[in-house]
Amino acid sequence: MSSQKLRRAGGKLAVLCIFLLCMACEAYSQNDASQTGSSFKLRVDVDLVTIEVSAFDKNGQAALNLKKEDFRLYEDGKKQEILSFDTVSSAAASSPKEMSLLDENRGKRGKTVLIVFMEQSISPRNLKLAHDSIANFVMKHMHPQDLFAVMSFGSSMKILQNLTGERDEVMAAVHKLAPSMVVSFSFDDFLRSFEQINYSIARIKGQKSILVFGPPGLGYAPMDRSRYNKAINSARQSNVVFYAADPERIIGSGGYAEAGRSAGTPMGPASLPHGVLGTLPGTSSISTAGGLVPLTLKTLAAETGGSSIDNVLDIDSELDRLDQQLSNFYVLGFQSNNPKRDGSFRKIEVKMDMKGVTLRHREGYVDKSPIDVLASSRQERSLLTALASPAPSAQLPIYFRPMYFYDSSRMARVMIEARVKLEKIAFQKKAGRIGVDLNIMGIAYTEDGAIAARFSETLPVNYDKDDEAEFRARSLAYRNYFRLRPGKYRLKLAVSDGSEKIGSTERSLEIPTFPEKSIIASSVVIAEQTSQLPELIRNLQSQMLDQRDPLIYAGVQVAPGVENRLRVDSAVRMLFRLYNLSGGSEECDLIAKAKLVDEKGGETALTPIYLKKLMDFTGAGEAGVGLALPLKGIASGKYRLTVEIIDAFSPQTTAVSTDIEIIG
Repeated sequence: MSSQKLRRAGGKLAVLCIFLLCMACEAYSQNDASQTGSSFKLRVDVDLVTIEVSAFDKNGQAALNLKKEDFRLYEDGKKQEILSFDTVSSAAASSPKEMSLLDENRGKRGKTVLIVFMEQSISPRNLKLAHDSIANFVMKHMHPQDLFAVMSFGSSMKILQNLTGERDEVMAAVHKLAPSMVVSFSFDDFLRSFEQINYSIARIKGQKSILVFGPPGLGYAPMDRSRYNKAINSARQSNVVFYAADPERIIGSGGYAEAGRSAGTPMGPASLPHGVLGTLPGTSSISTAGGLVPLTLKTLAAETGGSSIDNVLDIDSELDRLDQQLSNFYVLGFQSNNPKRDGSFRKIEVKMDMKGVTLRHREGYVDKSPIDVLASSRQERSLLTALASPAPSAQLPIYFRPMYFYDSSRMARVMIEARVKLEKIAFQKKAGRIGVDLNIMGIAYTEDGAIAARFSETLPVNYDKDDEAEFRARSLAYRNYFRLRPGKYRLKLAVSDGSEKIGSTERSLEIPTFPEKSIIASSVVIAEQTSQLPELIRNLQSQMLDQRDPLIYAGVQVAPGVENRLRVDSAVRMLFRLYNLSGGSEECDLIAKAKLVDEKGGETALTPIYLKKLMDFTGAGEAGVGLALPLKGIASGKYRLTVEIIDAFSPQTTAVSTDIEIIG
């Protein structure tokens, strides 16, 4: 790694460590068109479904230069309109065939590949050949626009290199791969790890490929498929495709295969490493006649839309052909015309009339849960009645805090962080437990009383009877969001428990108009808790992730508070975002001046802070800022906290503010 990169990485690590150390001190369908320079860019704020389609000619080569009009797309047999169309190829980072509706600043786009090495599936004498094959795949097929990760699985999954675009870092991880002395193997543990990986990389845009170097026949015949089904469902929800390649079949350029086995000999249970067979539950009782169907790496690949390489003369050539599919594809985006939003699996077919072209794509996707579940229901009517009342209802105490972040110059994402007190909820016995289905609805009203946006859903809440006293003393955390244009709004939230009890509350919010040139800030968030992002995606910039989360800062996920209560002599940990910044980290020289105003109007100025090393740039002109302001010597009471951001080289200023309460 270059010295410049080391300095940059070291600087980010220092910022993150300072932020975390201070934190440890505390115990849908709206168009947005904008003009940018001479190029007109269009963005549509809808939930587009994207399907990656690989096209091959009769010689097995990638079919390039296809157009949107060449494809027809069907969901559950019904034709869909293709709204966006991109081409991704190994020859270029991203070559949009026509205007994309997905993201104005999506950056480079390539393939995402996670290489998993099954430690117990390869003998020490074949390790060099396995290394050579994996290294050859990385060297030949990892392009500047790609993201690769390296993991190994023995008794558990180990991350040797999280997702990165640096080929040297991936190669260094490949050389750490080694066979394991583990003699026990649990396919259930592998499936559990696979499921966790799927959800941890779900945020990454587009299709993700997991390439496992392990015998495709490795698996078992379970009596209960639940663990296997969970792994398959997690792959479908996260757009992950699984591939398997047998490292014991590798034949190098000299035609060498493992001693004692000829090229092309099937890898059956008898050829598994010594000691593994006896630990595979159900292996000895696999019987299709008896109704038990073996579940293996090969079936896992097939059911997620991938394939396995298990009977070839030259695995490197097969990996070359696989890369033709992974590195060259078309991205078709559509909005489903199915009005039923039930979170079910939707089958996808893509067709074309062109002869001699073969298409390959995933079988389907899992529909997202609807944003307005209670529409046209009995529960909706009672909640709407409560929301229409000018007076709040305290039968079920509910309180919330809104926070806005700009998605674009004309649209903001308004996060709603809420708490529902459980002490007055009417719980009932359900299957040996105590539970209730809470119905929650939020509405954003404009100044003239029109509904600008709404959401609703039902939350099942359960607990054991022995834990009732402790459980009722808690508050249920709830989060949702609106998408709103700049303006003034009344935001109302209501909750019901299925009985006659209802709670409702209201808050006002103003989203400032986005300026043409000067800097502007989001709401300020007071952190209640923090957690590290999953290791695999921790270092990725947020523009590589789906639905950019404004509550991520330098690899940390921030959970906002609602009441903003802080202890005397603690630190106020805050996060906000800045927009319309000119230049990158080297050009920005901003100062934050904070002050507290008490209920009597008395002001207390806090020490100014230089922001240059505290800014986490996440896109063109956008950065997250994490601050920890010490409150030593500040008396108990309620305050208005205001932070003014000043540019040292220009008259530009902006400010963020929120209310806090300091308690003894």
